[in-house]
Amino acid sequence: MNGRSTIHVTYDLDDVLEILRAGQNKKLYEPRRIKVSVIDHFLYSGRFNSVLGLDGFKIFKAKLKEVIARVNDDDFGPNLINLDKMFEALLDSGLYYVEEYLPDELAFLKKDERWLTAYRYIAKNFPDISYADFRVIVNRLKDARGYSIYVDSTDSDLLRAMAEDSKLFQVVVDVKSALMQMSLRQVRDICAKEGIGSARSLEETADRIVQKCGKLALGYIPQEFRNRRSLIIRDEELATGDDIIHLDTYLRAISKVVREDLIEFVNSRRQNQWSR
Repeated sequence: MNGRSTIHVTYDLDDVLEILRAGQNKKLYEPRRIKVSVIDHFLYSGRFNSVLGLDGFKIFKAKLKEVIARVNDDDFGPNLINLDKMFEALLDSGLYYVEEYLPDELAFLKKDERWLTAYRYIAKNFPDISYADFRVIVNRLKDARGYSIYVDSTDSDLLRAMAEDSKLFQVVVDVKSALMQMSLRQVRDICAKEGIGSARSLEETADRIVQKCGKLALGYIPQEFRNRRSLIIRDEELATGDDIIHLDTYLRAISKVVREDLIEFVNSRRQNQWSR
């Protein structure tokens, strides 16, 4: 022996391993930051197109940029993307699934060849239209069986501006527009007073009143309907009131599907980051 001795030290690694384990768990389970560019990968996957071309993709990304930013501060689920906001993002951007990748739940879109034309006209002529304003247009078209809408002084700036300048609608001053805003019962009351045989539909009954009475029928129309400015679609070869009503139904369906698709896509991207 050379006089040297070995010192035996007892090691307790439990505390060290616990520290390492905690650090690893934090790394594994803490939320991973997602870049806004994730929407680019979603949009340019080949599954989507836009009635506005590439500009539509830019609009969609801008509309949902804030949502993706919030992903980094919260869990990413359906509650994070409001359906009304998704509806507006679609309405403004004109985004839609190409037929090859159309989800089964949207297969009914193949039966209507006109909805994309109506989509294009709304997206081009009403940039940044709100969900609320679009619903007003749709509901008033429904009330008038797709024939016309009305605008009054209490409406939003966008709706009132339509009565001044719109590429889709034009202002009309005619008896039929006022009659079409009334109920079928009210219109039939006019028929009874004038000895006119009423029809089963509101529009045909209104046509009979106009044919018999002309502008004199205004005397029967309540003031609330006469004071409204009526608008009809300029070119029904391109889009009709019914097309816009259908567009509302379609976009509400598409909004739900795109929202779930985007959520699944982003979550899969986050999962891929975890696995690295």
